[in-house]
Amino acid sequence: MNYIAIALLFSLGFAALSKIVALITQNEDVAILVTNFLALPLLFVSTAFLPETLLPVWMQIVSAFNSATDGVETVRTLMLGWMDLG
Repeated sequence: MNYIAIALLFSLGFAALSKIVALITQNEDVAILVTNFLALPLLFVSTAFLPETLLPVWMQIVSAFNSATDGVETVRTLMLGWMDLG
């Protein structure tokens, strides 16, 4: 059950980030630009595209502290059915 809570918090966190940026900028185009500028590097330095064992050493260190890695691994676990929810 913890995996569902982590996945929910992860998605709510990124949604809150985009909403906060939109409220600050008051401009849709700028909000999209700033949100992508902040979120995409986190995604690229996580395990979203490659397993941790294939990442360079410096990227493995960064991904260990990256919250996107936790969210990606949680969603991957839920989607691939590695966890028994019953």
